[in-house]
Amino acid sequence: MNVSKWLKVYALLEVAELKELLGDSCLYNVSEVLTNPGALIDNNRFFAAYAAYVESLKTGKKPVIDRHLFSAAISKEPVPICDLGKGRFIAKPDKPVIQMQPHAFVIAGGKCLSMVHGEESISWGLQFAYPQIAMDAAGHLEKTLRTTENGALFLSLQKWMRENTKPAKLTIDGKQMNVSIRLGKQWTGRLPHD
Repeated sequence: MNVSKWLKVYALLEVAELKELLGDSCLYNVSEVLTNPGALIDNNRFFAAYAAYVESLKTGKKPVIDRHLFSAAISKEPVPICDLGKGRFIAKPDKPVIQMQPHAFVIAGGKCLSMVHGEESISWGLQFAYPQIAMDAAGHLEKTLRTTENGALFLSLQKWMRENTKPAKLTIDGKQMNVSIRLGKQWTGRLPHD
């Protein structure tokens, strides 16, 4: 399956807000080879790692990012598992899923640039992305946003973000600016560059 034209939302949320946002959606480990045929991520393990991440941000420590947990696929539909042989497996979505990734940004040229990773970047929240167009193995194109369960899930995620978050306001070059990163209304931590 090939996908394109990704819609993206960047957000930093409190743990309770992220739990509300994800609801009963399933998280799948799609970022590494697995040693068993189960790619479903345990919610308790995921939220414990996210809580530690948020606490690090609030205390000013460099957060530990558990990449295989935070680089997950969110899906209402089961994600197929491919057997690679020799006790190795990989989750291989055959339909579009919401891709979650750790979010980082840099301030450069008076702008906030999202999804820039490096020594100067600031780890801050998560990115949620969903493709608008998908092509299956037979070459059929589909506008998936309004025709699939996961498309409907992403639309509800966008609506939730509009209702329960606000644009983050960062100080850039001495001026307060709204940036494209969403901040949960319950957020109690500091903001970078304050």
